[in-house]
Amino acid sequence: MSRPGFSPALLGLIALAAAAGAAQPPPIVLVIHGGAGVISPEKMTPERAASYRAGLAAALDAGYAVLERGGTSIEAVTTAVRLMEDDPQFNAGRGAVLNHEGDAELDAAIMDGEGPRAGAVASVRHVRNPIELARLVMERSPHVLLVAEGAEDFALEQGLALVPREYFRTEARERELEEARRAEGARKRAARAARSRAPGRVSTSSARSSPMTCAPSSSTATSPSTPRCTRSCASSGAPGARAA
Repeated sequence: MSRPGFSPALLGLIALAAAAGAAQPPPIVLVIHGGAGVISPEKMTPERAASYRAGLAAALDAGYAVLERGGTSIEAVTTAVRLMEDDPQFNAGRGAVLNHEGDAELDAAIMDGEGPRAGAVASVRHVRNPIELARLVMERSPHVLLVAEGAEDFALEQGLALVPREYFRTEARERELEEARRAEGARKRAARAARSRAPGRVSTSSARSSPMTCAPSSSTATSPSTPRCTRSCASSGAPGARAA
């Protein structure tokens, strides 16, 4: 069976479509995600939601502008993430969630699929824009991940200025930390109270405060009238309890 033929008109349409597709620039896609932590619905007011969206739009526009000028995807990603690190609304850079000691421990990672190559930093406390340091790890070191003081030493070697830890703290994050500390304290107190009320458990404090009773001693060679002092205790298994 011979292959079906195509009419000259159909072939002409196919050629025009191919030419039009070749003339169009490749599509540009830039996706961002701004971590803001877990926010309860009652705290997400319309004004707050609009502020988050405005911050995301600013980062997206900045990265897209790099691509429109002919910049690389690495430059676009770095630019977009840097803006979110500088925006105190997001859990990155200034405004990041604080640890139990009240410090921000920051992470960042970047990857180039054409290499492939990647760079990352973790637990840095003085690097204003960790995404820039992650990029330097990828481009100027044989490593993939640098952590804590070693990462910050590398930052100084590469000419990045460090900032004090207070730079990353915001009033909102400090309030969250205090709330978390109070909640943790309440959980610990509740757990201790629950343990003290467990069946068969006698607390030391209740044993110390139990009344003293005197009864004739039957274990010593004294007269029957010689008193012996013992503690009365409801539990026969309590330390020091003896039957009179």
